Amino acid sequence: MESLKSKELVALQAPTGSGKTIFSLMVALSVKSKALFIVRTHNQFYSVFREARRLNKSFGFLVGKANACAFTNEDVDSNDIECRGCPIHSAIKVEFKEQPASLVKKLKGLALTSGFCPYYSIVESSLDSEVLAITYPYVFSPWLREAMDLDFSERVIIVDEAHNLDYIAEMSERRISRHTVTAAISQCTGEQTKVFLSELLKRFYSLPEARDGYVLVEEPLEVSDDELELLQDEYESIRAKMIEQRKVTKNYVGVVLRFLNSLREQGRRLFANGDSLVSRNPDPASYLKVLNEPELSIIIMSGTLPPKEYIESVWGLTRKMSYFNAEVLMERESLGRKEWILAVDVTTSYSKRNETMWSRYASYLMRIYHTSKANVLALVPSYEVARKLIGKLTGVRVIAEKERTSMEDLSHAVKEGKSLIIAVGRGKLAEGIELTEEGRSLISDVALVGIPFPFPDDYNKLRAQAIASRVGRAKEEMLTKIPALITVRQAIGRAIRGPNDSATIWLLDSRYDNPWWKSRLGYLNPRKIVL
Repeated sequence: MESLKSKELVALQAPTGSGKTIFSLMVALSVKSKALFIVRTHNQFYSVFREARRLNKSFGFLVGKANACAFTNEDVDSNDIECRGCPIHSAIKVEFKEQPASLVKKLKGLALTSGFCPYYSIVESSLDSEVLAITYPYVFSPWLREAMDLDFSERVIIVDEAHNLDYIAEMSERRISRHTVTAAISQCTGEQTKVFLSELLKRFYSLPEARDGYVLVEEPLEVSDDELELLQDEYESIRAKMIEQRKVTKNYVGVVLRFLNSLREQGRRLFANGDSLVSRNPDPASYLKVLNEPELSIIIMSGTLPPKEYIESVWGLTRKMSYFNAEVLMERESLGRKEWILAVDVTTSYSKRNETMWSRYASYLMRIYHTSKANVLALVPSYEVARKLIGKLTGVRVIAEKERTSMEDLSHAVKEGKSLIIAVGRGKLAEGIELTEEGRSLISDVALVGIPFPFPDDYNKLRAQAIASRVGRAKEEMLTKIPALITVRQAIGRAIRGPNDSATIWLLDSRYDNPWWKSRLGYLNPRKIVL
C-alpha cells in the first residue's frame, strides 16, 4: 500500500492458489475507492466477480460489441457492428448478481423481446462499479483506450497474469490469409474494389515459405489513400446492410481494411507466417507505455512474473518499481508437491534433431502416459516438433494443439478418458488450460520435451534488436532463457493448481542438467534416467 501511495508500480510474483485476486483487490480498495481489474480473456472475469462479492463491493465488467450484440452469434470483430440505425439502441439498468458469461447470454436472450441493447446496458451499468473487470485491449490498445474514455486515474489498476505482457505484440497483430481476401472479394459489390482485392490476392503466391516461424517480407505492401478509401466505402456499406438485416456476420472486408491500416502504424513490420500475411510491431515496449504514466496506481501480478530487470529492460518500464516475490515468504509445501525426473539422453537442440531422437522422445512419452495416474501435459517447443512426435506415438490417446483448439474441446475430450495433451510453447494449451475437479488438478504429469526457447525467426531477431536499441547489447538470458523459463513454469502450473496438488515433472532434455535451470525451477537433485 505504501508503494502505491508513493506512486510506485507494484510487481507481485505469487503462485497459483495463493489468493492473488482477493489480496490485490483488498490492497487496491484500501488505497482508492475503485479498482480496475485487467485480465487476458473474458473467461477470467468469474474469479474477479466472486472475490468482489466476498468483499461486498459492487462489480461490473466490459465486453466487446461482438460478445454482447443481440444480432450476432458468430466470430465477428466489434468494429464491424454499426450501432447507428439499430432498432434496440436503448439501455436498461443491469444487476450483476450472476457470473458474467451467464449474464451476457441471458441479456442477449431478452434483448429482442424487451427492446434494449445488451452491450450499452452492460457498459452504462458498469462504469461506476467499485470493481470493474476488463480485458487487455481496453488498456494496451491506444485507439480502444481513447474510444472508451475511461478515467484510469480514479482507480487502482490491477494487471492479472502479467507475464502475458511479454506477448502483447502478438496479441495486437493483424493477419490476413488467402481465404480472408477471397471471402472479402465475395462480399464486395463494387467492381473496383474487387479488382484491388484480386491484385492483393496475388501477393500470397510470392510469399516466402514460413511454416512455423515468421519471415520478414522485404517488399513493402504499397496501398494508396484512394484504394483505402475505396475499401472503406465498401466496408461501411456492408456494415450498414448487416445491421439493417439484423444479422451481423464476419465482415472480411473489415479484416483486410484493418490489416492494411495497421501497416501505417509506427513500428509495424510485415511478415509471412504459414499462408498468411501478418502485421506486427516487434517491440513490446511500444504497447506498454501506459504503465509508465506516473499518475496511475498500478499492480502487475502473476504466478510466473519475469524478474525486475527483465520487466525494466524488455518491457521498457522506467518508473520506480517495488517488486515483491511471495514465493520466498511461503513454505515450499504450500506450493504443491513435485517429483523431478531428468532424462539425460534426449535433447531438442537443433544439431541433435534426427529420426532417432524423435523415436526416443516418443518412447519416453508413451512410457510416461502408461505409468501416469491421470492426464499428461507434454510441452513441445514448436508445431514442427509436435508433428514429428505425433507420427511416432502408438497406443496413446493424444490431444494435439491446433490453431482452433478451444478449452471446451479439451475439457470434453479429457472427460472421455486419460489423455496425452501435446501443447506448443506459448500456445493456448500450455498457458490457458484449467483442468480441475473439486479443486484438484486433473493433470498428474508434465513432460517438458526440450526447452521452449523462442523460435529463431525474423520476428524474434527484430524483437531482440528493438530491446538492444534501448538497453545496449541485450543478454542471452533476457532474449531466450527467461522467456523459456516463463513458458516452462506456466506448463508446470497447469498441474499444480493448489497446495494439495502433486505432479511428476519430466525434464526431457539434457540441457536441464544445468545450475541455471536447477536454481530457478527448484530441483537441486532430480532423479536421472536414460531409456
